[in-house]
Amino acid sequence: MDQNLTLMPRNEGGTRPARRMRKEGIIPAVVYGLKSDAISVAVQLSELRTALSTAAGRNAILTLDIEGSQEMGIVKDIQWHPYRDEVLHVDFLRINPDQDVTVEVPIQSVGDTHSLNLAGGILDQLLFTLTIVTRPNLIPDLIEVDVTDIEVGDTITVGDIALPTGSTTPVDPETSVLVGSAPRIAEVEAAVEAEEELEGEAAPEDEAAPESEAGESSEEG
Repeated sequence: MDQNLTLMPRNEGGTRPARRMRKEGIIPAVVYGLKSDAISVAVQLSELRTALSTAAGRNAILTLDIEGSQEMGIVKDIQWHPYRDEVLHVDFLRINPDQDVTVEVPIQSVGDTHSLNLAGGILDQLLFTLTIVTRPNLIPDLIEVDVTDIEVGDTITVGDIALPTGSTTPVDPETSVLVGSAPRIAEVEAAVEAEEELEGEAAPEDEAAPESEAGESSEEG
């Protein structure tokens, strides 16, 4: 189901007007795509958050309403402040329901890693989103990867993932997604050995102190 989002035409450009808008809870944005002119707009941050709060997240299909004119679109990019939790700018991409669109879909592991856990292994996720090309109405909320049978030394690659119906991906099929990593016992043993070595080096100094004190006492006597 499409989410309605009202966009306001924006005539002022520049840093100061944009900063003033953000203080009022309004985010500068642009709408582009489908070989039409880009339009500078603005959107209420609260409305944007509501529109993207569904299971589809940033891949939600939006009905962009600009002064009564409606277009289908998605969020293509959100620019964030480098060190504050603040949205600076939003890019909306016009889409055609009959044409493929390229999106990033979250990857989620599912299943019980019982065998891996028994071996003391760790499930490492190396890829958290996957780029797919599909029709707007077929965009999945997430891509599930079954890790039930994964064991130490196993690797699940992009090529092993069952893509949603009607979807393709430009990502190299050999790209690693999830890995059953070996137990990190060697790292723990190395740390223990290093600690024991340090304690061994410190011991002679500790033992020498009482002898020194004894010697000083005898000289004073």
